[in-house]
Amino acid sequence: MALVDLHLHSNMSDGEYSPAAVVSLAAGAGLRVIALTDHDTTDGIDEALSAASTLNAGTTPHTDDAFVCLPGIEITTAHEREQHILGYLIDRESASFKEFVKRLIILRRERADNILDYLNKMGVRLSYQHVEQLSGNAYIGRPQIAAAMVDVGKAASIRAAFQGYLTGHEFHKISRPKPSAEESIDQIRASGGVAVLAHPDSLGLCDMELAAHLRTLKEQGLRGIECHYGSYTRARTERYISIADSLGLLVTGGSDFHGPHVKPGVLIATGVDGMLDFDDISIVDRLALDIY
Repeated sequence: MALVDLHLHSNMSDGEYSPAAVVSLAAGAGLRVIALTDHDTTDGIDEALSAASTLNAGTTPHTDDAFVCLPGIEITTAHEREQHILGYLIDRESASFKEFVKRLIILRRERADNILDYLNKMGVRLSYQHVEQLSGNAYIGRPQIAAAMVDVGKAASIRAAFQGYLTGHEFHKISRPKPSAEESIDQIRASGGVAVLAHPDSLGLCDMELAAHLRTLKEQGLRGIECHYGSYTRARTERYISIADSLGLLVTGGSDFHGPHVKPGVLIATGVDGMLDFDDISIVDRLALDIY
């Protein structure tokens, strides 16, 4: 049974559940260590940490029965394919990191405007204000736009909105400005955190290309790779562990849980069909020891 899930999303970005509900679901699934890693925002961390503190009432910190919630973030960075950098143990009160996150939200606004322009040309008329009002927070991504499409009757469901409009070759031509991986890693490091490459298969690289890319990222300050992932087979996980070991990178893992309507079939703690089985509780200490 998985005891660790370091890749969870709440409704502060594109997940379905509140940060407190995510913590409750995690504890109910038997997890001992989690990280809230919302996309490009840290707004849910305080709520998640408070919920974890409530769960720990009556326990002694750092004992076997304590529940650990790490502050985290997942930053979408520039690359030919999807490249996400996870930041763990970040200081979200750092003035420079706060400014960086504010810029991430501005970039997301630019991306959202470009997506809405694209949809308008496809005959789907939506205003940013309408999407923002439905969202209820500063984060606007594809799930929020999909929900607005459902609200105005342009899609039968969020999934249908994605399949019909928000993916595919033409959609991915849309300009979506993002920070570089190097800047994102620098910001994570400057805030006292540890940078880890999320779901490496999304880069679309063969093992040799991935290893070369990771060497470059390591030179920029990357310290780990998400080898255990919610949809990875054991063989794929072992391949990534081998690459991580060869480069001296930390091995982490998580489900990438968002909720059943955003990512159907991806369950907290177990991923897809029970494929996630990450139980290395010592990763907390190794992440803490790796802080710059």
